[in-house]
Amino acid sequence: MAVGRSRSLDLQRDRTSVQYQQRLHMAGARLLQWCLLTCCSLENAAKDPQQINDLLILYLQHLYDRGKAFWWGPHSILYVQTRWRSLKGHLRQAWDSVSTWKMEQPVRSRVPFRYELVQAVSYAAVLHAVALDCGKAALWWSLAVVLRLGFFGLLRPKEICQMRIGHVVTPGPGVFRSLSCVVLSIIEPKNRMAMGRLQVRLVRDLPAVLWTSWFVKNQDEHNLLWPFGPAVLRTSIQQLLKYLNLHNLGLCPSGLRTGGATALLEQGTSIASIRFAGGWASDRNLAYYLQEAESAQTMLKIVPSVARRLERFLCAFDFLDAPPSFPFSSAGPSWSLTTCRDS
Repeated sequence: MAVGRSRSLDLQRDRTSVQYQQRLHMAGARLLQWCLLTCCSLENAAKDPQQINDLLILYLQHLYDRGKAFWWGPHSILYVQTRWRSLKGHLRQAWDSVSTWKMEQPVRSRVPFRYELVQAVSYAAVLHAVALDCGKAALWWSLAVVLRLGFFGLLRPKEICQMRIGHVVTPGPGVFRSLSCVVLSIIEPKNRMAMGRLQVRLVRDLPAVLWTSWFVKNQDEHNLLWPFGPAVLRTSIQQLLKYLNLHNLGLCPSGLRTGGATALLEQGTSIASIRFAGGWASDRNLAYYLQEAESAQTMLKIVPSVARRLERFLCAFDFLDAPPSFPFSSAGPSWSLTTCRDS
């Protein structure tokens, strides 16, 4: 085994993620079970493109009529295409059925975070760390940082949870004036097949740069920025939204990436620049994240009394855009490698 490789690599099996392989296996097992019950031979049908199309059309209709989750449909076709690679490009009729099924699915857009809401939730996290929930100070300090990084770094929730201190480069004291930014390295990103296995994001927001520099200083490079897992990330954000009486807006961690992209669009940033900044493989993929109308709707949903309290809250605690004067190591119980989740 070559030096530096932590594990052996199967060049065929490992070309796709474990999660994707599991879904294909599940979809294939269900398809084979249906073929057995209906006395169809998948092996024989795969020899002729028209026969396999006809079989898949019947099977997709079977799934739809029984109210199965939509993902079973496309993954069943992908299973066939993966097992018989020569059929790729010859299953247009089956994919047409999937397209029709998809049109019946409810729209599930990611509710975008507004910048004002990121500020408010970050301030609330700091208040919990220093006064309201000191027993979990490390969690709240971490959340105050990753909220800003998720928004301005256009990060997916999974990327937030997997990022380590060593993946974050902050400016030293001598370069703050000329290069006040944070560079985030994303290892094995979701779109690595299209955009590469190592991607970087640039964060220029000054409060985010200051907070991140404060947080990572003197920490072990192997420590996770957020060592508490995706479920706790979601529930912690919901807890702070409830504290601010904003829990009815439908916000969740995935809204940070959407909100950051939408904020760039509202600032006049070109589509090409946003796409490059966030690592989107195509303009079509990026379009799902640009939610100007829904972003405005998010703020309009806030009832006037809550909106007034939110404005006063932002004004009263805007000094929290800067980190404390004491180091993070003395801000609360720090964590070591033994408490870090494996990514």
